[in-house]
Amino acid sequence: MKKYELRGRDERNGLPAKVEVTSDEIGEAMLESVVKVVHKIQSVLEETPPELTADIGNAGIVLTGGGAKLRGLDTLISKQTKMRVRIAEEPEDCVILGAGRAVQWIDSVKMDAGKENGNVPLTAYY
Repeated sequence: MKKYELRGRDERNGLPAKVEVTSDEIGEAMLESVVKVVHKIQSVLEETPPELTADIGNAGIVLTGGGAKLRGLDTLISKQTKMRVRIAEEPEDCVILGAGRAVQWIDSVKMDAGKENGNVPLTAYY
């Protein structure tokens, strides 16, 4: 069990304060949210078409975002879903890196205006 010193503002009096918490206390405080995430993953998998479920089963689940770094989250999700789970490299940067790639892709796409079928070219705003 690790101990952490947290610093911030005491909401009761507005003054700076520090408090010591344990990893167990942090885990207990987050338990309800983690359970909700796991249940939502299970729910999405249940509603996923079989061909996509097979792909996810082969490739595994990839956790992204800062929450992916929660110790043991990958193991818990793996046990509950019976699927391989891994944490993305630099999980907290995945969204911005993906958005950057999408912008590059959009910039490189040249679409025909589709005069004969009325399609509108892809437009990006950034």
